[in-house]
Amino acid sequence: RAKHHIVAALVAHAGVGAGSAVADVGCGTGLLLADLSKAVGPSGAVVASEPAPAFRALAAARAARLPNVAVVDAPSATDPGLGDGAVDCALLVDVYHHFEYPRTMLRTLRRALRPRGTLCVVDFHKDVARVKSKTPDWVARHLRADQATFRAEIEACGFTHIAEPFVEDLPENYLMVFRKTPLARVGDGRGHRAKPPRDDAH
Repeated sequence: RAKHHIVAALVAHAGVGAGSAVADVGCGTGLLLADLSKAVGPSGAVVASEPAPAFRALAAARAARLPNVAVVDAPSATDPGLGDGAVDCALLVDVYHHFEYPRTMLRTLRRALRPRGTLCVVDFHKDVARVKSKTPDWVARHLRADQATFRAEIEACGFTHIAEPFVEDLPENYLMVFRKTPLARVGDGRGHRAKPPRDDAH
């Protein structure tokens, strides 16, 4: 049920609706594709990007039944293969903590977003008291950093945090919604902005 609530949150807080173009970055086997397809409707588009070939094949099988869903052929660790100005919203579900080159990927995602486009990040709390489905060692070692650190990294790369809605059936995760910051506001000296993440942070 959580997948339905994630997509509903995108509709309510990230501007996703009929006619939108949405990218599911790191889509895995494509569990969210049908819900995203329905949310954007026949006039919209969903782009599925998954670097792991086995998962990508499974996502492609799901996408074959959805006429408004396309699968990127060969995304990489630094480029999801979306193209510049291609989408209104980019969704990352339990993906951001896997990025080996977060700054490079964020810059690529920012270019892929249209003006006022949104970046939606669902990820695990780095808190063993909240994440019960994983071992404490997994939480400590697998999650590179906590939510506050990830938010600062993303904001430093040209995004503004605009919402953090509660998502039903996701007690171990958070959802942060960011809007693409106009270029005139990126690093122009107005207000403090955290340093961009290092790409060797992993």
